[in-house]
Amino acid sequence: MKSGDDGQTVEFTDPSSKLPQVRSLTFHSCVQGNMTQENFFPLSGIKSLLSSVLSGLNSTVMAYGQTSSGKTFSMSGPESYLGANHTDEIYDPNNEIPQIIKDICKQMAKEQEKLQGLIPRSIKALFKEIRKRHKLNPSEKYTVKTSYLEIYNEKITCLISGKEGCNIRMSGEGFIVDDAAVEQCNNVKELMALFVNGIHNRTISSTNMNKESSRSHSLLVIYIDFQQAGSTNIRTSKLVLVDLAGSERLKQAHGHEGSAVKRNLSETANINKSLLALSNVVSKLSQGESAINYRDSNLTKLLMDSLGGTCRILLIACVSPAKSFIEESGNTLAFASKAANIVKKVVIKLSPHEIEVQKLNGIIKELKEENENLKRQISQGKFSPATETATITSSPSPQSVSLSQSSSEKPSHHRDASGSFNQIQNENIELRQILWEKVVAVEKVAQQWKNEVIVLRTLLEKNGISYPKATLSGENSESISDEIEEETEKQKAKAKQELIEKIHQKKRAVVPS
Repeated sequence: MKSGDDGQTVEFTDPSSKLPQVRSLTFHSCVQGNMTQENFFPLSGIKSLLSSVLSGLNSTVMAYGQTSSGKTFSMSGPESYLGANHTDEIYDPNNEIPQIIKDICKQMAKEQEKLQGLIPRSIKALFKEIRKRHKLNPSEKYTVKTSYLEIYNEKITCLISGKEGCNIRMSGEGFIVDDAAVEQCNNVKELMALFVNGIHNRTISSTNMNKESSRSHSLLVIYIDFQQAGSTNIRTSKLVLVDLAGSERLKQAHGHEGSAVKRNLSETANINKSLLALSNVVSKLSQGESAINYRDSNLTKLLMDSLGGTCRILLIACVSPAKSFIEESGNTLAFASKAANIVKKVVIKLSPHEIEVQKLNGIIKELKEENENLKRQISQGKFSPATETATITSSPSPQSVSLSQSSSEKPSHHRDASGSFNQIQNENIELRQILWEKVVAVEKVAQQWKNEVIVLRTLLEKNGISYPKATLSGENSESISDEIEEETEKQKAKAKQELIEKIHQKKRAVVPS
């Protein structure tokens, strides 16, 4: 197994093929084992996910691979280095420690930090970005909270409170853990203290493949609450950092008899079962299937909104270069290849208040367009009484639009949207009133015209003049009026001609031949 020169390709011998067959898979990035933690952090792309979380998008980082492939090292770093001083400050209130000792301690802390993994580096970068954003816009307020869970033998434990057997249930679009402790963290030191304490509480065991093997899946969830100054609306996003237990073969991991081995066999069976459920979910998602079963494992339940939801996800596939593990490494790469084919629509989940504001802005846009249309109709005089009457009577009254909060309780952006909505709707009502008055005037003229036609008909009937029978409503009104006028002229001409002939006859009767 080797990585290509382009830094994105991995070539390996396919273990599933009967004949030796070299396969090549392409990923976003491939790195060698000698890559330092310091260089891997920016290369992994996790900084982009941290920015997305602060902008309201849920994100997930997950390390996958067999036992002893380097998942925990990549995610956390060596446990002994997690306690490095994260503030570069040494507690010395009485100034009793010589400066040279302080300098040595600071240098040691920096050396220790070089081995720290993605999680501690992400925590530092997260608070650094929050401080940067708050400095640029002091009205923005960010609140950081965290929970830390472990899945061991399909049982969920809160690594912060130590409570075992936590209940998991379906809620809304995903699963939640009822008894999980959620602690607010104001700085890097507080969050790192919870993380390190959870690491110490996590279940580990010694196997033939790894002296300190993680026997459980861990999920560190960091919640970000965002709030604008003067607003009661809170937008919540989350970053899920997942360190999975490694898949392993029973013969390779446990080679001798004993009660400890039997316990480890049970652990291995549960680990492989949950990883199989995860692999099945990823396989179906990569094929675009919609019916996905997340209930086969507590792991897939907790990762439901990460895998099939609307969040961004970064998968770190860890493989061993050893030839004896070529089959497991091939399976890991195949899993990563399927995961890369998953297509997701990433969206920001809005709170009910933000959804209401969006609806109001949509109504404002529609009213503005209608106002422009009404202004054009009034200026051009192009409108149909029947159409406009129907439009006016079918439109909602101002009282039909209600808001869930009083004006004094609304957030600033909510008040702005509501104020614009009321102003534009009032303008819309005024324009409709003007148009309605014009419609009424037109209808009066039309009625007057109809009355004149009736009078004309009466006169024609009295004079014995025939006229076409037709209705005076609808689109035929103008053509009917023209026909009546034309027919009247014909009748007048005929009557005049008849009168002239009668006069000539009388003249001939008076004058003798």
